[in-house]
Amino acid sequence: MKKILIPAIIFLSFLFADCQSKPVPRVYDTDTFTMVVESAEIMAGDTFVVEHMDMIRQSIVRSTSSFVAQEDGHVMIEDTIPSFSELRLKCIGKTSDYGLTFYVEPGQDLLLNAPSLKHMDVVPKGGFYQDKVLREYFLSEAERDSRIKKCMDDLNFYTQNRNDDSISVLIDRVLAIQKRTPEDWKYIRSILYRKDCPVAAYMYAKEVGLYDMKSNKIDRHWRKLNPEVKQSGAGQWYSNIVNIRKSLKKGAKATDFTLSCTDGSTVSLHELRGKYVLLYNWGICGYVLQSAPDLINLHEKYPENLEVIALTDSQTFSSISSTENPDPVTAPLLTLLNQNWKTAVNDRSGNEQITIDYLMTFTPCVVLISPNGRIVRWGDAAVLKTANRRLR
Repeated sequence: MKKILIPAIIFLSFLFADCQSKPVPRVYDTDTFTMVVESAEIMAGDTFVVEHMDMIRQSIVRSTSSFVAQEDGHVMIEDTIPSFSELRLKCIGKTSDYGLTFYVEPGQDLLLNAPSLKHMDVVPKGGFYQDKVLREYFLSEAERDSRIKKCMDDLNFYTQNRNDDSISVLIDRVLAIQKRTPEDWKYIRSILYRKDCPVAAYMYAKEVGLYDMKSNKIDRHWRKLNPEVKQSGAGQWYSNIVNIRKSLKKGAKATDFTLSCTDGSTVSLHELRGKYVLLYNWGICGYVLQSAPDLINLHEKYPENLEVIALTDSQTFSSISSTENPDPVTAPLLTLLNQNWKTAVNDRSGNEQITIDYLMTFTPCVVLISPNGRIVRWGDAAVLKTANRRLR
């Protein structure tokens, strides 16, 4: 951490040397960060929101703070955060749904110069972004995202105008940009494997800890981090992910849960002792469409020995259950809702903890729990094959 941060006074005097007409942030309490956003597109009265992201559930916003530009050209944002945080910045009415994602710790000061508020494909200055290697990485990712968004804007335009030739060309162009070369992956790994950078540690924990099935890899990597990174907010979050992954290893005692189901009933793990329990987290996903028939077949083959609990988020549940005339994509998903197993909405009040305890951050995430309440396997759709072998 000491290698990344510089004293706030030195940083601010350098950062705002040529901005004397702009308000200069003061030094705030330890739980506060500041960001000055500059753009010719900012008008007095524009509202900016900072969305505080849940770093495990990713798509769920923990809270939102609002700030209003007092003058044209810039806005001062000063917000409180408990520790290392992943935040998303938007300007109401001017920014796309994605906004700008950035990382910050209490006490840091950032400057954002955004030529365009629509996409804000820019990288802040200050805070973690003073690290030259990290900044260059984010600049390269921002440039790549910018090209993808430009293609997507063009694609939406030609889709509305039914220009099939241009649509085909643009789809190929987007796929070409998205495709990573071996050199790209080598560069990304060189960033993620850094031992001296809290942001790199967080990104590694998120990419590997939340999605990779090989839990020993994340444990080994965490132990190699520099002591100051382990003690940082990002390092402590990483440590929490390591501990959750250990609780999901084969043979570990499964964490108990009580879920409110869509039919008005509740279901608890401790009530299901003596039966295998299969948690199946699903969404609108190609892999879900592929594995859904196997799940249904498994449930029909072993009704006495297997309890299936299907989980999905509220947006997916609402969109699928309200579809009167499902198209070929959503029809199989509607079938999942019509089964006689238990279905629970995982972001409904009271149900949220299961996403954290079982790291259900992807779809399909499948967990098989033994009749004596032990983890058999945590992972993707391949767990269904494990369940079939166990239940024969």
